[in-house]
Amino acid sequence: MAPLPIKQQISFQQVAAPKLSASQLAIVEKWQEEIHQDPELYNGKKIFCREVVGNKAMVYVGDYATRMALDEIQSAEQMSIGIGIVWCGVLLINQDKELLLSKRSQQVRIEPGAWFLSSAGGIEPGEDPQQAAARELQEELGVQIKVTYLGSLVGKPPYGLGMLYTASVAKDLEVILDPLELTEWGWFSRLQLPQPQAVLLQDAIGLLDSK
Repeated sequence: MAPLPIKQQISFQQVAAPKLSASQLAIVEKWQEEIHQDPELYNGKKIFCREVVGNKAMVYVGDYATRMALDEIQSAEQMSIGIGIVWCGVLLINQDKELLLSKRSQQVRIEPGAWFLSSAGGIEPGEDPQQAAARELQEELGVQIKVTYLGSLVGKPPYGLGMLYTASVAKDLEVILDPLELTEWGWFSRLQLPQPQAVLLQDAIGLLDSK
């Protein structure tokens, strides 16, 4: 998604008032007031609302967008907490439709010891999300391949907004784990997933299966 001009970034485009309840309008107006006061809030990332449809708001952080329910997010501050750090992940699939999952090291900060995607990590400032996903895959599994965008995932802190990618690979793929990040990996069918699972694993698999 190309960056929006600054004037667009800090403006609000609302649908006609009859489509919003009074409480929803009040929430959007509060966002508008908070963000116009300081559009560089929250670690320098611009947070803003482009449109409201039904009870959902199209909320952007930087160049990335997600829809969030108006009755769940009441202020710009809560919006920033709900979205959190932008991250990327990769889910590899083989010719037997099995998923390559990896187990987090006990040394990692987020969900240590849980099985999650093939690889996942943060997007560096100014880094292209697809390049970041490929970089994380190479760093954590020693795999260098092109990945394809699947869609976005939104989770409660510390996850926030994530960009999910995928790629089809051979089952005899050579994997070299980063021992500081991961301890195990394996191929799993959707009916025999390992435990314990990271909180967003099922959401990621559901996104893959919806394509």
